[in-house]
Amino acid sequence: MSPFLPDSLTGIASDFHDATNRNLLERWQPLCDWLDTRLRDGFDPACKVNAVRIGARALAHDRRGRMLSGVNLASLDPLNISTHPRVLAATQDAAARFGIHSGGSAAMMGLTSLVVTLEQRMATFLSMRDAVVFPTGADALHALFRTLVQPGDHIILDSLAAPGLRDLAEIATRKVHLAHHLSPASVLEHLEKIRAQEPDAGILVMMEAMSYADCQSPDLVTLREMCRLHEATLLVDTALDLGSTGPGGRGVLGRQGVLGEVDLVSGTFARAFASNGGFLACNHPALRAAIVQSSLIHWSSSAISPLQAAAILAALDLIDGMEGDWRRRCLLRNCRAFRQGLTKQGYNVLGEPGSAIPVLLGAAAVARRMTAEVLYNGAVVNLLEYPIVPQGGARWILHPMADHSAEDVDTFLALTERARRFAA
Repeated sequence: MSPFLPDSLTGIASDFHDATNRNLLERWQPLCDWLDTRLRDGFDPACKVNAVRIGARALAHDRRGRMLSGVNLASLDPLNISTHPRVLAATQDAAARFGIHSGGSAAMMGLTSLVVTLEQRMATFLSMRDAVVFPTGADALHALFRTLVQPGDHIILDSLAAPGLRDLAEIATRKVHLAHHLSPASVLEHLEKIRAQEPDAGILVMMEAMSYADCQSPDLVTLREMCRLHEATLLVDTALDLGSTGPGGRGVLGRQGVLGEVDLVSGTFARAFASNGGFLACNHPALRAAIVQSSLIHWSSSAISPLQAAAILAALDLIDGMEGDWRRRCLLRNCRAFRQGLTKQGYNVLGEPGSAIPVLLGAAAVARRMTAEVLYNGAVVNLLEYPIVPQGGARWILHPMADHSAEDVDTFLALTERARRFAA
């Protein structure tokens, strides 16, 4: 009998990888079978396909073609800017002027005047000297790690940092240290130990401005002072908060009063800025030259298109203006309403109000049942399981929007109350 017996409610992905098979592709067939079994039984919410423009209500289908519709808490558009008339008009103008393709890498002939303007605007927005734009946020971090970090250097990460961040760090160096979650004391312990043993080594301290795992924020003021004292470089990733939270959309950096005062800022445009893309911002004059000369991504990947740059610039105008303030207030109101209702129902809601709501569900089997109950009865959500989150810590990451109505909140809470009773 095969050791790989697909069961839609039990097991984790790593259970179904046949590492003993010498065929590199056949090793993954048990996983494919398991995921197909989960999908057949309605317990695989991954890879949903959107059928309409992003909004507070969704119309989509799962990988098997079953229709999904209802309150949309799965898409990344917290301020509902991606379909704003000004954003759409900006992309149409850019298409008429530049066409739709960048035509090359940023290190060659792929830049347009729109991208140059975007880099200048992002530097100003973040109170930094310079900013460099990339096709994705992951590309920005990959270029940074490969450019700045040598094999003998050290990287200090939060223990609950998004798995992709840890993967990128481990590509750059084996000397990756995990500090206790949101603990400046743990970071300090690592800094002191590294400096005592390797006084000349480079050290990069990387922190998420808002943790992907639980939507909490580190003490950036304390971390900045620690890094200065120990001659370490502080990188803050703003993927979850920039644009959608904080004064003027400046996120946690603005809220904690450290705009322009950390060494490096990274982020993505894909959440609040209406388009794919990523960036690095820095106050040091050498960053751009180092990236251009050292990053294969900057040479081999096509630069972001003029349509993307135009959309981001239009979104930035909205985010940085009065309408952005109003949309952030709407988002915060809706986030609090979802959080309060879920907490009242007995759910373990993590973190602080913002552009995402982590709801801890626990064991994978329970989480899969609850997700199916919500997903096929009137709301679209995302389920995170191990290894994206710790084992036994399956959770929803809900994405509230500025355009959600009170009726949307009530509809979703009725579904979650039903799902909670169903799981019990």
